[in-house]
Amino acid sequence: MTVQLPPNGAATSLLPCIPTTGSPAYWQAQLEGFAIVRELRRTITAAFAASQYTQGEWDEDYGDFEPVENIGPWDRAVAAMEAARTHPYGARILDAWGVRAADCGNLAAVLARLRSFP
Repeated sequence: MTVQLPPNGAATSLLPCIPTTGSPAYWQAQLEGFAIVRELRRTITAAFAASQYTQGEWDEDYGDFEPVENIGPWDRAVAAMEAARTHPYGARILDAWGVRAADCGNLAAVLARLRSFP
């Protein structure tokens, strides 16, 4: 997804949420976008570092231990990706770093692109 800015950063009826370039609202939106992308990188890194299974329970019927898959970190990573993609400045930053909409299903590719992100 590419966000097209209006000329000179002026708000239009098409993009009313884009503040004028250089205004305090613009810089606040930029800060939010960078924070969202940093959070995305952090949650993807945490998902890859998390254990695949959490504590399970003993299954009396089978006489074996049944582990439980740890999908929470992956759910948080997907939610962070959605937040970054829906934020106008987050989407612009991801686009500038080479993260395309097609990469969004491949968190390893997204993390590879964002490794050197500030």
